[in-house]
Amino acid sequence: WATGGQLAWDLTAETLTLREQALVKLVNPDVQVAGAVLQWQIANQAIRSDTPIQILSPSQTIRAQAQQGAMDLAQQRVALTGQVQLNRSRNPAQLKADQLVWLLPQQEVKARGNVFYQQQTPFLRVQGSQAVGWLAPEKEAVIVSGRVQTQIVPRP
Repeated sequence: WATGGQLAWDLTAETLTLREQALVKLVNPDVQVAGAVLQWQIANQAIRSDTPIQILSPSQTIRAQAQQGAMDLAQQRVALTGQVQLNRSRNPAQLKADQLVWLLPQQEVKARGNVFYQQQTPFLRVQGSQAVGWLAPEKEAVIVSGRVQTQIVPRP
């Protein structure tokens, strides 16, 4: 379902434009898409925003935000650009980048540009130019490459 302070439906383009606290809640995948303006292209199965956007996966305890982005509903793929930040609540971690692609079924992320990754347990901070990572509990891993700088604090 979708909500917003203002709704416009373009019958020809089959596009629903939501404004003012726009929110789209999906069931499969379990994802919420929020922003000031969201365009839901029904025929193309895509949601996009040229304004700041947030993607929340409650079941995965993951929240992502960026200056703009799009979600391909058929492929369950999220593409974000501009000051991207992804946070995971379970086993807290944070990933920042200029661009990020999040493949929801695989819980895989690919980040490019000014990549910064930090996790709490064990404490780890890594910077580089690109990263690939997996967010699922059975495979939590991240690989950062390109002029990597690392800070690790071992357990006492």
